[in-house]
Amino acid sequence: MNGAPRPAATRFGVAGASRGTWRAHAWVAALALLATAWAADTHAGGSERWLLDTDVSEAQFRARVFALITITGRFDRVHGQIDVDRTRAVARIDTTVELVSLGMANAAHAAWALSPAFFDAERHPEARFRADDVPLGVLAAGGVLHGQLSLRGVRRPVAFRLEPQDCPLDPAHACALALEGSVRRTDFGMRAERHAVADRVQLRITVVGRAGAASLEPAPGR
Repeated sequence: MNGAPRPAATRFGVAGASRGTWRAHAWVAALALLATAWAADTHAGGSERWLLDTDVSEAQFRARVFALITITGRFDRVHGQIDVDRTRAVARIDTTVELVSLGMANAAHAAWALSPAFFDAERHPEARFRADDVPLGVLAAGGVLHGQLSLRGVRRPVAFRLEPQDCPLDPAHACALALEGSVRRTDFGMRAERHAVADRVQLRITVVGRAGAASLEPAPGR
């Protein structure tokens, strides 16, 4: 460590101090200072990506048939991320649903839902929802979430309700989010069986971002 100032014990003649011991302490102090600065940047002014836990994240849909019964389906393959920009105090939620992971109580209903008459999963195997510039406070307190839904090759603005959840955005905890709302299926090209199936379809997306998957990332692009 050329040019480093002599430790106070040497400069003032204090007995028992060794230069080697001082150097070791100086390195420990420097590393501690760097770790503190990194942590402060990560939690105060950094940007992070929280990956969704595919084992527990899911999506559901509900539709009325003949105004008498409700059919329900669940998609168990949902992935994506929550990008957090702590400098601007906003987040971006980006979720993708694999439509072929649909499960329903009635196999015939599932086959119809995946057919060209409804989701058309063979040509459009994924649905995607993305919301930008979500205030970090809304992730925990809940509120209206404006975003873009891509389905059957059509992208349209939608507004979902974000329920109050446990999302402290602290690496020691997971971030749970639950979104619910409805869309007009005809807005996404689902025009078959209009006499039998209601136009409004209810959607619910439940995701969990795991702190263990958090990593430093560039700030989300605008």
